[in-house]
Amino acid sequence: MRADRLLVIMAHLSIERRLSAPELARRLEVSVRTIYRDIDALCQAGVPVVSEAGLHGGFSLPMTSRAIHGWLSQTDVEALILTHTATPWRELGLAAAREQACLKLLGGLPQPHRARALRLRERVLLDQAGWFADEESNPFMAALQDAVLDDRAIEVTYERRLGQPCDYQLEPYALVFKAGVWYLVAAHEGRWKAFRTSRLVRVEVAGRCFLRDPGFRLPAFWEAFMRDFETGLPRYQATVRVAPGLLPTLPDRAGESVRAPARDAATDPATGWKTLRLTFDSEEQAASAVLALGSGAEALDPPGLRREVAAQAQGIAARYAAGRYGPAGLQPIAPSSTARARRRVSASRFRSRSAAASPASRGPAPPPRAKASIPATAGKEAPNSVAPSRSWR
Repeated sequence: MRADRLLVIMAHLSIERRLSAPELARRLEVSVRTIYRDIDALCQAGVPVVSEAGLHGGFSLPMTSRAIHGWLSQTDVEALILTHTATPWRELGLAAAREQACLKLLGGLPQPHRARALRLRERVLLDQAGWFADEESNPFMAALQDAVLDDRAIEVTYERRLGQPCDYQLEPYALVFKAGVWYLVAAHEGRWKAFRTSRLVRVEVAGRCFLRDPGFRLPAFWEAFMRDFETGLPRYQATVRVAPGLLPTLPDRAGESVRAPARDAATDPATGWKTLRLTFDSEEQAASAVLALGSGAEALDPPGLRREVAAQAQGIAARYAAGRYGPAGLQPIAPSSTARARRRVSASRFRSRSAAASPASRGPAPPPRAKASIPATAGKEAPNSVAPSRSWR
């Protein structure tokens, strides 16, 4: 809208000392002629825009005409203009509006405070996405946002963790963005629940509105939800011995959660090994973590974990001992005979190359190649003659 564009132009002129019409057109993605018309509209509305001609000319605002947000302190503005990653704002359709709001806030600050706020905006970035996580698809974000803001009930089909689709009739209360993932907080059968929006395969906004519970508080609910989720996860305690050579790379192999136990664990003075008490989600996860460490780790407790690791290790050894490709029909090949066979093949190949490179094995030299003759007839070529080329000279 033109009114919004006029406000954005005033914000840019409040921040910058002087801006040319082409630069304003580039920033607002409009034509230069549109900028001239907008400047005329601002002047007619009483905004004292100063126009300067010349190579370094442009438009500017007098310092006395720049609005100062007296109801906001410098710290308030700095907190509002901190640079965030664009993902949550873009999915809500508010990325451009947020950028314009930051420009308006910066334009209302005095010059010393504005310079500090610009440095903070350029040098501090808040990235809420997790590592190595692909951006999830949220095709129903616009419908969910409208339903949350208008208090409209929805009917959804939700794909649960194991892949079973389930139908729900929900009363959407809020949207939460955590670690790169969007969640829908909704009431279902008298209870508030959180649904991962990327697992929604169908969303239909119903015609009826619902009455929100006045006692619902989103921060309190989300804090309680995260606490219940973390405490409700399955816990499997295991005791593992780790060789000293693996300790520096142990967090990279087994996760950051083992850094503190590895640092605080006691060291065996005789061998240098450390005995760690680690927490996993299940016995299968613990066995996989121990096997990933190879011969530099040993499961001590509980006995079931030790038996599981031994059984999987025996299965791996039996598979590799069965032969090159692993089928049961192949006979095992002893490592010593395999090594001797490889040495014999390498030696025979070396002898073959040496014999091929010796002068005696090359045989008599080939006769010299005859020079091609050039026909003496000027301007004509013999029927079977070869035209001269520069490579023959």
